Amino acid sequence: MRIIVIAAIAFTAFSAQGEHSIEQLPACRASNVSAPRQWKTIDLSHGQARFRIPPGMQEIHDPKVFCVHGCELWARKTFKVLVSHGIWGPSSFDDESWATACVEKRGTLRIVLLPSKDSSNHMVVVWPVNDTPTQSTEDILLNVQWSDSADEADAAKVIASVRSDQ
Repeated sequence: MRIIVIAAIAFTAFSAQGEHSIEQLPACRASNVSAPRQWKTIDLSHGQARFRIPPGMQEIHDPKVFCVHGCELWARKTFKVLVSHGIWGPSSFDDESWATACVEKRGTLRIVLLPSKDSSNHMVVVWPVNDTPTQSTEDILLNVQWSDSADEADAAKVIASVRSDQ
């Protein structure tokens, strides 16, 4: 009997350790970056969120990426913003991604940022989490990617521009 209880306690402790929680994420570093108002505003489905893209970015109408529930892609050379539709939650992300995550509050949204740990892969996943009682049954993720260091400042501005429509 004692062995079963110890095993159950160890399993429970191990399982709880592997679960991700937005509430346990550290706050993101404060940033004074903002997107210029003249940048094009992209309003996402169901009025969940909006963001801005810099001049020269074009919508790719038939993106050659795998999207289960649909997606939109804007690109300028190697700078890309991919919006993926679906139902996302903390369990959607692996431990390695979650280890780099942080969260910040913007209006009615909590913005979870998951930057890539790979220094050669310039990418940040942005997950806007709606805290209003009228939550949508569809969520979105933004995947902001760039390889040219000249696009890094624009990428930071796109990420900083994610806001609630409310």
